[in-house]
Amino acid sequence: DNFTVNDIVVKDKEGRQTIHFRQIKELAEEYLTILALTHEVVAEVDKKGKKFYQGPSPD
Repeated sequence: DNFTVNDIVVKDKEGRQTIHFRQIKELAEEYLTILALTHEVVAEVDKKGKKFYQGPSPD
């Protein structure tokens, strides 16, 4: 079965359309772009070679 989502409309608190995505792909791309631009995460490796991620607390 194929599952498709089209015409996604985001509205503000008053119910006015603020952005329109024609496909779920556009929404995913926008989400990932915003996440990448607004979230700082640094990948590090400890003395034992274990990888971990560190970033500021959201509080």
